[in-house]
Amino acid sequence: MQYSVVQKKEVNKTATLRFDAEYFEPKYLKIIEMIEKKSKDFISLDQLGLKIDASAFYPALEPYYNEGNLPFIRVQDTDIKIDYDNCIKIPETITQNPDFSTLKITNLGDIVITKGGSIARVGFIKKKSAVCRDLIFLNASILPNFEYKFLYIYCLSYIYKDLLIRSSSMTAQPHLTITLVKDIPIYNPKQDFKIFMASLFDKIIELDGLINSNYKNAEKILLNELGIQNWQPKHELSYVKNFSDVNSANRYDAEYFQPKYDEIIEKIKSYPNGWNTIGNLFDQNRDSFIVKKDDKYKYIEIGSINTSNGEITFEEVQGNDLPANAKIKLHTSDILISKVRTYRGAVAVVENSDYIGSGAFTVLHEKLNSQINKETLYTFFKLKPILDLTLKYNTGTSYPTITDE
Repeated sequence: MQYSVVQKKEVNKTATLRFDAEYFEPKYLKIIEMIEKKSKDFISLDQLGLKIDASAFYPALEPYYNEGNLPFIRVQDTDIKIDYDNCIKIPETITQNPDFSTLKITNLGDIVITKGGSIARVGFIKKKSAVCRDLIFLNASILPNFEYKFLYIYCLSYIYKDLLIRSSSMTAQPHLTITLVKDIPIYNPKQDFKIFMASLFDKIIELDGLINSNYKNAEKILLNELGIQNWQPKHELSYVKNFSDVNSANRYDAEYFQPKYDEIIEKIKSYPNGWNTIGNLFDQNRDSFIVKKDDKYKYIEIGSINTSNGEITFEEVQGNDLPANAKIKLHTSDILISKVRTYRGAVAVVENSDYIGSGAFTVLHEKLNSQINKETLYTFFKLKPILDLTLKYNTGTSYPTITDE
């Protein structure tokens, strides 16, 4: 069991009079103690000359989605880097529209932080972008480039992320507030150290570009091989199906029988070298485990997967704090596939056996001598036509999911 002994005067110091146990977890107190010992090395955002801001809520923007070229960044697009390839695009002329006068525009070098949904994700702005209400951003672009690159690296550190999470509202749906985020101390080392870290950042960007280019090439090869490289879904308003089809599928909703899904399935089934089902080529990992309350676990939930590149960011959780949905003992080379519509595209390959996974994944493992390897399956599940096809199998309404079967 972990516990902290805190004096009442320490509770009274908190800006929001927090006295919940989570706020005073030992890991947070250790960070605060370290910062206090090195206080001369930490400064505030005000001392850096930075402002922190957020957009208003704009449901009226929805009709303009994908009607332009200005990236509109949301929570699901933000996780270490921004998913510019798959984010919504809006017309740039909107920025001159008085109805959207408080829509925030970011520039190269700015930093965004998710404040709602999956909180405390950090993203680096690489191009002019609009941001949604669930992102707060730092106007770091006003700093020299080595300064904003170092600040971004610091924002990715466990120190900053833990302090962000500590400042959040501990409710059913935690949120960050601008006021409290503004007060989080910023590490400010000597300039030569910042320049060195910025050079590492540039190397990471270079390698990331190479990885992204190679992946896009793999995706293109697979689309061409399947003959669906130019597939454009057409949503039909009406169509006719036999009662026998409805009866055998045990589904009565119109969405399930959309002809566009049949087009993809027929393309796959007409592949010259044959086809098979995933269930025949991969085993499902259903391994459970016994929770030891005092042990720490590396937990992976849906929000832990970067939907643009499959990177996994685990959360270290003590056994007695594991959520009820922490169900699966993961193994090296397992493939995680999200079953939740909001995070469809959260697909990843597990690199070691230290993780515990959420039941919101279907977890697959390559069979010995399988015709299809895990890398091909990963690429297959990331293809836009296949992501669209998975929507056919959704069940539920307010929280659509797809079953393991």
